[in-house]
Amino acid sequence: MLTKNKLNNDNYNDKKNKEDENLSGEDFFNQISSYGVILNRVKLCDIELIRRWRNDPDISKDLIYRKYISSEQQIKWFSTITNKNNFFYTINFLKRCLGIVYIKDIDYELSHGTFGLITISDCAPESLVVLRSTFCLLDFCFNQLILEKISMKILARNYKIKHICVRYKLQLVEICNQDEEMIETYTLYRNFYNNDQYCVDTRDLLRVQ
Repeated sequence: MLTKNKLNNDNYNDKKNKEDENLSGEDFFNQISSYGVILNRVKLCDIELIRRWRNDPDISKDLIYRKYISSEQQIKWFSTITNKNNFFYTINFLKRCLGIVYIKDIDYELSHGTFGLITISDCAPESLVVLRSTFCLLDFCFNQLILEKISMKILARNYKIKHICVRYKLQLVEICNQDEEMIETYTLYRNFYNNDQYCVDTRDLLRVQ
C-alpha cells in the first residue's frame, strides 16, 4: 500500500510526468507499507538520529563513507534529498525504527537509481526485517517509479551484504579502488526482479509471515 498527497498513481507512473521539473519530491510517496514493514520518508526531525547511526563505529565500519558527520553537514545533506530524485525512508517494524533504506540519484531519462540501506547494529543485514524493507523499496522502485535498473555499491569486505547480493542474483558489474578500499557495484533489473522465480517466491513468503 502506498500513500501520497498530491499525485495519484496513474500520473506518477507516467514517465512524462516523472520528468516534469515542476514536481516536488517532498509532495508524494511519504509512506510505503508492505511485507509487514512501514517505510516513512525521512523528515527533518529524523536526521539527528540518522547522524548518530552514521557516526556509530559499529555501523560506519561497513560503509563506503566513514568520516565523522557534523550537525551542519547533516542539515546540508537533508537539503539535497528532498526532491523527486531521492527517496530516503526510515525502516519501522513493530514500533521500532531500525535504520534507513533509500533510492538516490535517480535519472529518469536513463531509468536508473542507486539503492542502499543502513541498519542499526542490533539488526543483522540478513535479518527478515532487512529483507522485508529491501523488497518493499524495490517494489516501489520497479513498479511505482518504473525504473529499469538499480545499482548498489558496497565494500568488497562487507561479506554480509555481498551474500545478499549473490543470493538474490544481483550482477557484479564493477570493482574499483577508492581510498585504498575495494568497492563493488552490483545491478538488478526490473524484468529479472519481477520474473525470477526465487525473487517471486521470497516476496510471496514474506507477505504471509
